[in-house]
Amino acid sequence: MTTLRIAIRNYADFENARAEEARRFEARNPGVQVEIVSTGIHKLYDTAVADGGLRDGRFDLALLVTD
Repeated sequence: MTTLRIAIRNYADFENARAEEARRFEARNPGVQVEIVSTGIHKLYDTAVADGGLRDGRFDLALLVTD
């Protein structure tokens, strides 16, 4: 099984929407498990970008939003 790790901001609306999208994606792609990693907005940038999480493979995708 392939795991797709996605980093997102820990905000209930984002988490709920991504969870539903992940469920639907997994239903259409049986060999893929989507793992949503939710964290604070500043830590999200740090772990995904500044600390190289996207570059080194800790995350496959990150949803980086601005306020």
